[in-house]
Amino acid sequence: MPRPDHRSSESVSEIPGASRLLWVLIGSTGAAAVAAYWANGISLRLGDAGPIILAPIPICLGVSWFYRRIRSDYRIATGSEDAAQLILIIALATLLNFAAAVAGSHFPYRDAWLAAADQWLGFDWRSYVAYVDARPLVGQLLKAGYFSINIMFLLVLAGLTFTGARDRLQTFLIAVWLCLILTIAIFVTMPAGAAYSHFGVGLQDLHTLHPASLVNRFTALLPQMRGPGPHLVSMDDLEGLITFPSFHTSGAILFVWALWPNRWLRWPVLGLNLLALAATPVEGAHYLADMIGGSALAVISIFVATAVGAALLRSRERRTEADVREPAFKALATRRADHTGDRLIQPIRP
Repeated sequence: MPRPDHRSSESVSEIPGASRLLWVLIGSTGAAAVAAYWANGISLRLGDAGPIILAPIPICLGVSWFYRRIRSDYRIATGSEDAAQLILIIALATLLNFAAAVAGSHFPYRDAWLAAADQWLGFDWRSYVAYVDARPLVGQLLKAGYFSINIMFLLVLAGLTFTGARDRLQTFLIAVWLCLILTIAIFVTMPAGAAYSHFGVGLQDLHTLHPASLVNRFTALLPQMRGPGPHLVSMDDLEGLITFPSFHTSGAILFVWALWPNRWLRWPVLGLNLLALAATPVEGAHYLADMIGGSALAVISIFVATAVGAALLRSRERRTEADVREPAFKALATRRADHTGDRLIQPIRP
């Protein structure tokens, strides 16, 4: 069955070769995760959550195939493929952050450095948490903003897919991949136990707050992965273990950048992610230095991803120009050959 192509009719703008590049990056990340788990003696157990996390991937790819080959809806086909890529990027990066915790166990916690940086910047983490703890409504708003990260991924995916802005979505995916890889690489040499642990603040010291970083298993998982092996990672316990740099901060900047051209979503997305940023020291137990590091990585990732997209476009344009010139050169060569032949076979005049 011939492959239907409705790119022009559906006005989907995309970067040629970006999807292929993303699959290469995802495959390389998967191979790196397998190698890292093997090298560090880490075992992986699917648990109850494993099938739930992994099931959307074949479903998205199946939907993509159906709408390419059977129903012929290019936006849904490409959007489903992009969704599968996003899930794989996040899942593989989360698995890799456990291997990075083991690999970085030879380095001491850097909380003293990060706390000193906050002090130099004039940020008092204890006072900030106490301020929020004394205002329950503020705490609830910040918690909602902090946990909007999953909704934001879906909103970026849906918003850019159904407006036909696949080129921006592809740039976003490349930027997310790069930002996560850089975050994990830095984490190896910059492990930190997070602010609540460093300052000795527990749930018993808080009146209204129940921060995610104290309620989830982060406080137990990081020391466990830094301890002696063998290590077991269960997909029931997948958590981000990274304090510096803050990917929550990176994500907020990436989300705002991705949806900024959409005038309907621009300001709501900005407001929600400002809440997420304000919540990051409280819910994520991050230092201000973590957020500055995450901001820098987001900007770098956007710049590099945009440059990669532009390079792919230039490469396609050069190939297109070459394809156009080649027939013209052949036609010119044929005409010259015919003209030369005509001269050679002219009759000899007496």
